[in-house]
Amino acid sequence: MNAIRRNVWLFVGVVVACVAIAGYLVQREVQLHEATAVIRLVDWNASIVGEAAEEGPTPVAQVDPILSEIMVIQIREVLGEAADQAGLRLFESTTNRPVAFVEDASVTLAAEESAEIRLVFGPRELSYESGDARGTAPYGAAVEVAGARFTIAERPQEDAATIKIVPYDRATT
Repeated sequence: MNAIRRNVWLFVGVVVACVAIAGYLVQREVQLHEATAVIRLVDWNASIVGEAAEEGPTPVAQVDPILSEIMVIQIREVLGEAADQAGLRLFESTTNRPVAFVEDASVTLAAEESAEIRLVFGPRELSYESGDARGTAPYGAAVEVAGARFTIAERPQEDAATIKIVPYDRATT
């Protein structure tokens, strides 16, 4: 007990350092977006013609599996469109995670297509290149290249970065 009293400031210092490191790591962590959906399958066609009025909805076990697959495909299309509109198809090539330093991102590239955008960050503006397309833009201005539109509000800590536009399957899994 006497040893703890003599080293109380050491213990306090270690606790403060651990809390500071944990806070820093949480602040730097890239947010991942995840969605979950529950689908209730009911035979609504029977209710339209009046057959289900007496019997109630068709149980899930009796639903046609082909129609169920069509529902899943429609949901994947909606998820893909949401990924385009939110810019969730933009990944950093070094971390293989969604890009954290872009804002107002959207993608118009076809679902199965991918592209790569190389960025170099200067003091007041950024340079970008993808294939034959090259250009510069000040921080805060919209950049449109390779089927993507995004804004980088301020200079990131890195000097350069490569952004990959990934296909729907990669962005939505």
